[in-house]
Amino acid sequence: INYTYLTASSGAGFVAGKSESNVGLHANGDISGFTYNAAVDFQFGKKFENHGEEIKAKGYAALLGLGYQWDWAGLRFAGAYGSGGDLEEKKEKSFDTFLGNDQHYTLVYEYRVASAAGTVNTGISNTTYLNLDLDVAPMKDLKASLDGYIIRASKTIGDVSKDAGCEIDGRVS
Repeated sequence: INYTYLTASSGAGFVAGKSESNVGLHANGDISGFTYNAAVDFQFGKKFENHGEEIKAKGYAALLGLGYQWDWAGLRFAGAYGSGGDLEEKKEKSFDTFLGNDQHYTLVYEYRVASAAGTVNTGISNTTYLNLDLDVAPMKDLKASLDGYIIRASKTIGDVSKDAGCEIDGRVS
């Protein structure tokens, strides 16, 4: 269980008047080689003021992942959802990512290009992922992984496609 409180005045990319909270319930572990991870986060508070009117934060995100780990290889599947915005009735439903600029899901989509949330560095905001990962460790000091993502916008306006694309990330260490 975690709680984060973020408040900001203007400057450094923040909007004056932000006073937002995030409550998260997270779990992960393994049982005889089967792995799991799950998370749900809820946001509330004041996201910003728009011409003197307070806009309330109402974002949420969820993750569910399952996998199996052998001695030298692992296979994982996950799905994640970050709520998208439709400013209505003074509520902003986009999930705000409070995390740093390091990889949590995809690398390019979350931090290098304008995402479905409309700008860069938005993390899972307004995004739905399906993810398949393969990890191998053929030797003690050699590990490699291949991560594939199908990415969709959680919300769109008008007849804009929800298809945000796909991404394949590889790592060797």
